[in-house]
Amino acid sequence: MVKAAQPVLLANSERLRELLSRSNHRLSPLEDPLLTDYGVHEWLSRSREEAYSNWLAWVLRQIEPSQVFRLFKITDPVAEASLRSTGVSPEREQFTPQGHPGHTGLIDFEWKVPGKVLIQVEVKLTAAEDSDLEKQKGYSTSSYGVPKKHRHRRLLATSGEKDLYAGEWRLVTWRHAAVELRRIATSLVDRKAYVKAWAVLGFVGAVEQKLLEFSSSAARLAFEGKEIPVSGSLASHMQDCLSQR
Repeated sequence: MVKAAQPVLLANSERLRELLSRSNHRLSPLEDPLLTDYGVHEWLSRSREEAYSNWLAWVLRQIEPSQVFRLFKITDPVAEASLRSTGVSPEREQFTPQGHPGHTGLIDFEWKVPGKVLIQVEVKLTAAEDSDLEKQKGYSTSSYGVPKKHRHRRLLATSGEKDLYAGEWRLVTWRHAAVELRRIATSLVDRKAYVKAWAVLGFVGAVEQKLLEFSSSAARLAFEGKEIPVSGSLASHMQDCLSQR
């Protein structure tokens, strides 16, 4: 079976090489983040949720509301216009009076314009079903007078069995986030904001290698023209990142 799959795996290697070359061209003078090994950064291990959240917070403060909305799969032109006009930035670890039953809580990210828009995001470094989701029900009781159609709650996780979880928390995967962040980095490169683009790509590299478990060494070998077995998932991910929207 392995021998029969070998031609396909080797073809994936060639496909990945071509996609990485296209990505490098698009990101020039920077380089695709899969070609830098982030596996040695223990600070960005899967257990360091706070580290990922803090880096994501920095990224979110650099980008436009329209990019934030695409990142978290939110379609709400009224809320987007409200964020743009007020200049509201994401706040980290915002107090909420209800979390677990009988306890208060802290929401990872929150954008709030009382009476107009509320966006809340919870960050998980595992699958949704492997996370503590009980507190999200309590978090959902806070509305700040915002109409329901302008309240958006997102659960950022590696995967999930459902699209919607208790308390109206909608799943957004880290893979989707990585694709959108790569597009954001490309837009920064186009504006010659290279330092910001480099920081965003560093975060993408950590997410793809640590959370999505894509191999930097396999990407590097494929890029150098080595015929190595490569799974189709990595090439497909790169194809999604380079597709136009």
